[in-house]
Amino acid sequence: MKINSMALLKQSVAILLMLLTVVSCGKKDNTTPPAPTPVVKDIYVAGVEYNTASILVAKYWKNGTAVNLTDGTKTAFANSIVVVGNDVYVGGYESSPLLNGKSVAKYWKNGVANSLTDGTKEAILNTLAVVGSDVYVGGYELSQPTGGRLVAKYWKNGVAVPLTDGTKDAFVHTLAVVGSDVFVGGYEFSQPTGGKRVARYWKNGVAISLTDGTKNAEIKSMMIVGTDVYAGGYENTQPTGGKRVAKYWKNGVVVTLTDGTKDAEINSLLITATDVYGGGYEYSSPAGYGVAKYWKNGTSVSLTDGTNYGDIASLVVVGSDVFTAGYDTNASSNNIAKYWKNGIGTNLTDGTMTAIATAIFVTTQ
Repeated sequence: MKINSMALLKQSVAILLMLLTVVSCGKKDNTTPPAPTPVVKDIYVAGVEYNTASILVAKYWKNGTAVNLTDGTKTAFANSIVVVGNDVYVGGYESSPLLNGKSVAKYWKNGVANSLTDGTKEAILNTLAVVGSDVYVGGYELSQPTGGRLVAKYWKNGVAVPLTDGTKDAFVHTLAVVGSDVFVGGYEFSQPTGGKRVARYWKNGVAISLTDGTKNAEIKSMMIVGTDVYAGGYENTQPTGGKRVAKYWKNGVVVTLTDGTKDAEINSLLITATDVYGGGYEYSSPAGYGVAKYWKNGTSVSLTDGTNYGDIASLVVVGSDVFTAGYDTNASSNNIAKYWKNGIGTNLTDGTMTAIATAIFVTTQ
């Protein structure tokens, strides 16, 4: 049979083009473009600094520039910061000298104070979250004007939700809101008197204990990832005395980061898609100084050298960059408020007056 070479050539070219099209389409369908690298826009750090009258002034720094929230006539503290759009929320407290100096739990939105307690009983805020138009803050308020117990509670849009009944001291360090669920972490004493701090969190008001109350322990930071509940803090090595061991719990299962020979704590916990970060401190020796450090998947990264005290209060991760905030102590024994980006420190105060950074929030473009 005679073969038409031209027809065969055309048929071969057509088949080749079809195969290339299939390969090309398959490659296109299975390739995910890399996610854009986040670009840092602004760095906000909350904290406190003594003024020349030795009164603590609540403040925050935006890209290193200080913004005072109080006028320095009354003791005040800023413990947390959240930025939503153009709005800056800072939680803390300010004392009321007209009411025997009791602290009033409050937060500031764009510098305007919102008081959550009336000053008749001691109260402070430690943590803050903003979800849509709702503002959640957590802390404590004393059960009575004089004496009494610390009552763990949070406020949603100014309405208080007590978590404990006031028979035992309790404290809120951290708060996370996921959908309709409110997680609040801290501790509650095991007994009204002579007990130990039990590391505990509350989910929608229901208490969940992570330690048995035989040794002091606290939850300092929480993060919820899907159905997983992470909580970071410390637990003592012994019922009496001993050292604090930095650790975190995932769904109640403990992960220990230090060996218990030196005091250590996690103050801030953050979970990414692949990594677990915990920021806090560990002493340089059993009788030494606190070293500001963070742990990434259990491996520690020291930010200060241990010749003076240092601590990390807050940690955030943006892309591959790790931001931490806390303090370092100078030769005059004054704490310097500062933050670190990938281990490189930036001083927010000059060290002439003691200051600390308590929280960091980074916005991106």
